[in-house]
Amino acid sequence: MADQPTDPPPNGAPSPAAARWIGAKDLIADGVQQTSHAIERSQRSLTRRVFSALSSLTGAETKPLEDGLWMFFAASHGNVRLWTQLSRLVLDTLVNVTDPMIPTEPATPVALRSDAVGSQAWLWDGLTGLVNGVVGDHLVATNNPLAMRMQLRFDDAYLAPVALAKALSARAKDQQGPLHICLFIHGLTATEWGWAFDAEQQHGDAATTYGDLVASDLGRTVIHVRYNSGLHISDNGQQLAGLLAETFAPMAADVGRIDLIGHSMGGLLARSTVHYGGEQGHDWPAKVGHIITLGSPHDGAPLERVSQLAARALGAVDLPGTQVPADVLSARSAGIKDLHDGTLTEADRQAAAQGVPQTGVIIPEHVRCHRVLGTMTVDPSHPMGKLVGDSMVLPNSASGPNMRGDVASVGGVSHVALANHPAVYAHIRRWLETAG
Repeated sequence: MADQPTDPPPNGAPSPAAARWIGAKDLIADGVQQTSHAIERSQRSLTRRVFSALSSLTGAETKPLEDGLWMFFAASHGNVRLWTQLSRLVLDTLVNVTDPMIPTEPATPVALRSDAVGSQAWLWDGLTGLVNGVVGDHLVATNNPLAMRMQLRFDDAYLAPVALAKALSARAKDQQGPLHICLFIHGLTATEWGWAFDAEQQHGDAATTYGDLVASDLGRTVIHVRYNSGLHISDNGQQLAGLLAETFAPMAADVGRIDLIGHSMGGLLARSTVHYGGEQGHDWPAKVGHIITLGSPHDGAPLERVSQLAARALGAVDLPGTQVPADVLSARSAGIKDLHDGTLTEADRQAAAQGVPQTGVIIPEHVRCHRVLGTMTVDPSHPMGKLVGDSMVLPNSASGPNMRGDVASVGGVSHVALANHPAVYAHIRRWLETAG
């Protein structure tokens, strides 16, 4: 298509390749400095306790020795942080000098094919999704170039709202009727490539995804959402609601129906987006027929709850061996922390922090919210299946609160495999074929 897949970097900005290296360097430097601070705090605390006990046992004055040892620790960590900062500046200069000599690479998305696994584009795309899921809020706060921005992917190109609206209107003109749009929203630490997981093994074709299937089987128009899963779900929900409004408002007559399909966190984001779309007064939520969530932790994820407990337990023990891992766990992203209770709105996040009941999201009366839950056991009713769920989300959480819509159980399917499995697609197709 005529539109460019991505905007070129503005004048003076580093190339995409240089930006990646700068972002990786800054993230490593931030990690080194924060770890140094954590170890320094723990050493200071441990030193104070040891010399206090020694003074109590011997009656000797230990303050001068304690101060001397502490000055040594402070100087050592100061040198570590100084050399880290100097290394950062040297590498910045090196990248700035060499960047103009590097040929400009085509800014094309990674192919939504399972045989892309192992390619350089796939490796970098996967690493980007992983890092954003784990520390995406930190990347945004520090203006790190690795931070993913929310984008809408159509026909293998990332398009801005105006360009996407034009492309969709052209598609509607070609088919001589309004579009039935399916939005696919990936999960935590992922990118839109996750929808292509294991395609060749599951479907016999490396290019087969749910998007391809609903397009060929049902004539749907497919848009994939790419977002920073380390941000609060509510922040992403508000942003996506606005992005969809910018896209659909100029071409409202060409939009017949909109369905949102989300895997894992993506299902929570779908609910949050429809909620904020209504709250912000946009027109597009009136055309939503179905929300379909695949292994989404509507009532929270046990792994995040364990992480929170571990961070608190380790942080309560004032030793270097516990404080550093406690700081690492506590640095997990805002998006991950939202999975403790499946928090979708700012109001609910504040309620959770205060220990008061959450009000939940408001889904329009006409929308049906269907849920697919997976179990590692072939028989979903097996006790072990109920105990471990899909290995990441338990059945009760995946089925969620009492919402209008159906719940389907799929046995022998892991959490990741829910994103591209024939048994799951059978339910998706059945629901999409019904009126909203």
